[in-house]
Amino acid sequence: MVGDGSENSILTHSPPVLRIHKRHSARSFQLVLFADDAALYYRARYKISILLHLQRAIDELAVANKCLRLGYSPRAWKVAAIKVIPKPGKDYYSRPKSYRPIGLFSVIGKTVERMLVCRIKWHIMPKLQARQFGFMPQRGREDSLYDLMTHIYNELSLKKIILMVSLEIEGAFDNVWWPAIRNQLLAHKCPVNLYSMVMGYLRDREVVVRYAGGESRKMTW
Repeated sequence: MVGDGSENSILTHSPPVLRIHKRHSARSFQLVLFADDAALYYRARYKISILLHLQRAIDELAVANKCLRLGYSPRAWKVAAIKVIPKPGKDYYSRPKSYRPIGLFSVIGKTVERMLVCRIKWHIMPKLQARQFGFMPQRGREDSLYDLMTHIYNELSLKKIILMVSLEIEGAFDNVWWPAIRNQLLAHKCPVNLYSMVMGYLRDREVVVRYAGGESRKMTW
């Protein structure tokens, strides 16, 4: 069965030639040839649909690049629709901590956010301290633990006393001080357009909670 002719059938149903060939033959190179033929068949059959999606992607990319050049963050990208999900295994669901809120943002807004982060990293990462391990490519907690243990062993070999203080910040993302972000971007000479977009990204944000037939809205800044 090939499918019902809809776009979803491409993803949920395998081409019949693939299933028949996998059942009766083990030669993988022939399977690849059949897969190529099937891909060409579906591409021709759904060419118009693919072109429409491609044009939409091109338009959205143009909007994203324009916003990044101008340093502009649209209002619609800063509205979070909160979905409240009950946590499993809780005895009482009358307490707020028995629920997990998840904020859903615009897809294109999240995409531009990732593009913005990548561009900021490109400008700022070379200026960061070598001991910065969090949110750094090819660095992680294993590297920080290795450096820590190396330092401890070196000091112990010199008969020194080791004192360590560990600080745990609960809800670090929720409690980030936004003026500090602004000051650090200025200190690291972040490009004007990226700085402006970050400032716009942090302004006029709104949270919309819909649950049990009710709705609540709150501006976060």
